[in-house]
Amino acid sequence: MERIVETARQFIGQKEKPGNMGFINPDFDAKMRSVGFANTQAWCAYFAELVWREAGQDTSHFSASAFKTYLQYMQAGRKISQDPVPGSLAVWRSVKNGQKGWTGHIGIVSEVGATSFKCIEGNTNKAGGREGIEVAEKTRTYQWKAMNGLELVGFIYPL
Repeated sequence: MERIVETARQFIGQKEKPGNMGFINPDFDAKMRSVGFANTQAWCAYFAELVWREAGQDTSHFSASAFKTYLQYMQAGRKISQDPVPGSLAVWRSVKNGQKGWTGHIGIVSEVGATSFKCIEGNTNKAGGREGIEVAEKTRTYQWKAMNGLELVGFIYPL
């Protein structure tokens, strides 16, 4: 699990070109495209897949969609918990006016605390949203319910 966090940390600071048109660093751009990223796509799930793949984890249940990735790992019988461990995938689901959507956000847990955890995320911003411009490490709270924004759905454990 330490290998996953170390792998994620090496990408902190990578930035996208405006409009999700690829990445400024050509090496990072090539790596992201190798996991399926295409121009204009949201890329948090592609980033998480890249990290897990480079750290030697099973990535066969990843999707371009963060929430669909969660569902696919759950259907495959992978351990999913409300208790994070470093290296696990934190998955959020979008909520608007109390209605749960099909979009979401995903990141790599880097540190765990009692009331919050740190997460290394692609396609984030300084406010911590699901749309952004960079890979950054964020401190997140355990927000399991939301009327608007992102609500945590669980953590997918690495093997």
